[in-house]
Amino acid sequence: MRIYDISQEVFSCCIYPGDPKPKRKVLSSIKDGDSYNLTEFSMCAHNGTHVDAPFHFIQDGKTVDKVSLNVFVGKAYVAEHRGRVTGEDRK
Repeated sequence: MRIYDISQEVFSCCIYPGDPKPKRKVLSSIKDGDSYNLTEFSMCAHNGTHVDAPFHFIQDGKTVDKVSLNVFVGKAYVAEHRGRVTGEDRK
């Protein structure tokens, strides 16, 4: 089986309208004299490559930790589209 990584880079990918942009903050840096590097990272869970668990849309739906990994393994079709996706793209 061939495996394809379709992950998007977090800081350069598009974000859903209204979601906060990912932020990276350096808390400690060896180059600044600290004894270690430490970075704080914050983002909306709906950002980048992710899975919308049923709970995202259904009040009593499964949360992502309850979804079997088996549903993510198998044949797939990977397509790339640049720009905004609209109903016209189906044609």
